[in-house]
Amino acid sequence: MNNKNILIFILFVLLISCGRKSNNTHINGTFSGQIEQNIYLEQITISDILLIDSAKTNNKGNFKFKFHINEKHPVFYNLRINEHNVPLLLSAGEKLNINSLGNISRNYMVSGSEGTESIKEYNNKVVRLKEAIDTLNAIYYMGPRLDIIENLSRLLIEYKQDIIKYVVVNSNSLASIYALYQHFPTTGDRIFDKNSDILYYKMVYDSLCLLYPDSPHVISLKKDIDNMEYSRQADNMLAAARAETTAFPEIDLPDINDKKVKLSSLYGKVILLDFWMSASPDSKLNNADLKEIYQEFVDYGFEVYQVSLDDSKAQWINTVFEQNLTWISVRDINGRSSMSARLYNVARVPANYLIDKEGNIVGKNLFGEELYSKIQEIL
Repeated sequence: MNNKNILIFILFVLLISCGRKSNNTHINGTFSGQIEQNIYLEQITISDILLIDSAKTNNKGNFKFKFHINEKHPVFYNLRINEHNVPLLLSAGEKLNINSLGNISRNYMVSGSEGTESIKEYNNKVVRLKEAIDTLNAIYYMGPRLDIIENLSRLLIEYKQDIIKYVVVNSNSLASIYALYQHFPTTGDRIFDKNSDILYYKMVYDSLCLLYPDSPHVISLKKDIDNMEYSRQADNMLAAARAETTAFPEIDLPDINDKKVKLSSLYGKVILLDFWMSASPDSKLNNADLKEIYQEFVDYGFEVYQVSLDDSKAQWINTVFEQNLTWISVRDINGRSSMSARLYNVARVPANYLIDKEGNIVGKNLFGEELYSKIQEIL
């Protein structure tokens, strides 16, 4: 190989090397005053804290970590030394520098990691809030004053407004998720309420799902949003049910032909509201008994409104046909997470409520002879 070819080969190797981004992540730090102390690097997952590595500061408080981040998305970590914790948000290949004087949790500086710098910006706001609260508390303890309480309330309102701005500005960073789940340092309440502030949860998710769809924190955020929506729908159903003229909460679900049937459409009849699952042996046995009762009283103004909590629509429909269930059969698409079941506090199946002709609930979880006798009594 002549000199020209050797030069071309070397340039080729250098170009390839430059094109590769190392996923070696470095942390170099100095915690002054923390001499020969153990320091731990922990990864923060959705459900756990995992110890990744440990080191010991030298006689000047210096320490370092070198480790791999295989994920394509930033990852939450925590540096822990004695009672102090420093939250980190690191991406593969970053070189974080961190230094601290005095109180590590409140007084530290970072560079070299965009995510960690964003979290540090948030923590600066927390530190300023705590200092302001401490000042107000000191004045208050010298002599209770109403204006101090008013100032504290205003301080918390302004703090939340500031954090809202932070979340909006950083909605394309996982640091915004970190902020969404923080609490007020005074009351311990969540800063972002799950009901009234769902808009901000959605805004953050809409931004991050495009950038980091595989991040477990983004996936978990989506699940939380779904649960919030579910709770809101359930609350709305409860409110609507209380507004109904009937004494029983309303249910409006699709039958096997996907035609919605309201429970209130049976008003004026004796109604058995029955919750079941086709995979439940007890439910199937109950159906066998209920068929005999239904055949005896259906011509006298008795009707069954049976709600399936099956996850599988096909399994539910097959069982309805196999057992020849001729009453009103509907299904809640939420399955075992049914809002309809929540309305009626159903803990297990089979479960039922007996409703008289005036819409009053006159019996609960009546089966066999007990159910037969009660229907006979009120018809």
